Amino acid sequence: MKSVTLILVMVLFFMAPFLFAEDVKNAISEMEFFEVFSGTWVNEDYSGMLYWRQKVVFYPDGRWEEYNLITDDQPEHYGPYTIEEMWTDSNGDIWFKFHWQCLVHDSKYFVLGKISNSGTVLEYVYQGSRYPTEISPIEGKYNIRYRQ
Repeated sequence: MKSVTLILVMVLFFMAPFLFAEDVKNAISEMEFFEVFSGTWVNEDYSGMLYWRQKVVFYPDGRWEEYNLITDDQPEHYGPYTIEEMWTDSNGDIWFKFHWQCLVHDSKYFVLGKISNSGTVLEYVYQGSRYPTEISPIEGKYNIRYRQ
């Protein structure tokens, strides 16, 4: 019985940091953020219709443009965005929250997003009523895009 108790204590001792650890939000400067975030992001597997536009461009001055197809010259939607929060996690992924406004349809959205630590994959979820709490299709309109 003592050996079973000792093994259980050892397992709990070594597992405690993993069981009780919370991911820390590390600060990131605006300059660092916009160096990675700004630019063209695409997903050629998207249809180009409704919420599945193939290309989005984010500018560091707070503007965005969304194109139905990667080859389109004129954006279908555009507007301003305002970064509310940005941070990195323990994996080096960059997270952010921002308000996104579409001037074409006069709509506003809350966005939770993540850029991979390689800077090549952008995932985000948006919805109209509040910030999503996780990046998943359950939380709103999920998009994944790749650096062009």
